[in-house]
Amino acid sequence: MAAVPGFSSPAPIAPDVAGLRAVNDLTNGDLAAAFSSNPLFIALIPVALTLWFLALRRAWVGAPRTRRQEQVHTRLTWAFGLVVLVFWVARNLPLSPGWLRTRNKTNRGTPRL
Repeated sequence: MAAVPGFSSPAPIAPDVAGLRAVNDLTNGDLAAAFSSNPLFIALIPVALTLWFLALRRAWVGAPRTRRQEQVHTRLTWAFGLVVLVFWVARNLPLSPGWLRTRNKTNRGTPRL
């Protein structure tokens, strides 16, 4: 396994790094390990697939977005960004619960401080 530059430093782990780990675990068929790598990513997969399906259906029918749909889209985008930011901060806190802590292949279960 290749070393990630700066991974051994006490810097916080970004959500995208854990997301890549979760994708790797999913491709290996290990849902529990994927959830332990990034629970937010795993929880958002059905949401992303639903939104993608709705956009695909709207494009197939040829219906343009209404003003209300644009407003909802803007609010969802801001809410998603806020959720990711809160998740990122919460999982890097020393007192975060065990299921939320950042885990890696070499030292599962112990938070990086």
